[in-house]
Amino acid sequence: MSFFTPQAAWAYDICDRFRKVGKRVIVGGVHPTVRTDEAAEHADIVCVGEAELIWAEILDDVERGEHRSRYSQPTATPASALPTPARSAIYEHPASERYDIHLDYLELSRGCDMRCGACVVPKVQGTCARYKDIGQVVEEVASMRYPMCFITDDVVFMHHANGHPQARVFLLDVFGEIGRLGAPRGFFTSTVPIYQLDSELAPVMAKAGATVSYTTFGFDPISNAALTRGSARFRAKMIDQTKMLQDTGVLVYAAFHLGFDDHTPAIVDNILTFCEEADIRMAQFCLRTPWPGTVMWDDLVRQGRILHTDWRRYNGANVTFQPIGMTERELGDAFVTLWQEYSERYHILNDLQRTEVVDLESFARVSA
Repeated sequence: MSFFTPQAAWAYDICDRFRKVGKRVIVGGVHPTVRTDEAAEHADIVCVGEAELIWAEILDDVERGEHRSRYSQPTATPASALPTPARSAIYEHPASERYDIHLDYLELSRGCDMRCGACVVPKVQGTCARYKDIGQVVEEVASMRYPMCFITDDVVFMHHANGHPQARVFLLDVFGEIGRLGAPRGFFTSTVPIYQLDSELAPVMAKAGATVSYTTFGFDPISNAALTRGSARFRAKMIDQTKMLQDTGVLVYAAFHLGFDDHTPAIVDNILTFCEEADIRMAQFCLRTPWPGTVMWDDLVRQGRILHTDWRRYNGANVTFQPIGMTERELGDAFVTLWQEYSERYHILNDLQRTEVVDLESFARVSA
């Protein structure tokens, strides 16, 4: 079983129930990697980090009855071994027994050498960026059955603007090849405004079918400063970036993180004003969450500011640490107020059909 932190409590419950009836349980993924001792209390085997190079060994050891309690690869999974998912297991499963989600997923890369405060990727996937073979990616896209595809990479678009020229070439080539397929498919991509897409890459992505860019504002200190301390130059760049994407037909789906140490109740009006200036037509708001395995988690643990480890509430919608610029109640109220105020003023989902940016019916199914 593989799971993230927000799923951990439920995952542990499932693990415990299987072990109670005598089944061996193997866990891995993000949360077991960063909370190995905790995960070991609910599983017979914990796989730490990536698993492609060690999975066969784990299964052989289990079959012989000689398995260890923990496994980890000696090296990161090379690009040539990044797998193609067996999507037929989803497509061909009886509709009544599978998740009702009309969305494919696509992984382009793994690993990152940056240490952003709230990101767990370097801890889990390693610090070496690896990119899938372009031919493999194109074959995967050609075999997809759903009209929308979410690109799961958190960092590949950041690499291209952070001293990784290989990433930019990769993105231009892979989206160029996908565009040549001519398949009518929409892509969800994700990035942060500090790593901006350039005017050459954006139209190539749009031609390939990129319809939505999930852009996280306030994830990094620089974009946060533009929302709080009036960094006019970068604020203007963020607005230009948003409008450039919208001009190419890509909808900017903005996410704003609340709870930086310099945030006060005034952050509500700051964010709403930015949404108006940048014409943000779709947005969500998240409370900063100290994910285990991140720099943010380590800092807050050291400062004694973690309020609890009830993983059910580590979901971006609950206050999980002691803020500085406001009380816990004020931070929670700011979160709720932003959702209410933005929905009333700017969230014009019903207009998306007329913009032809997103097919509203398909988008509603995906978002349900």
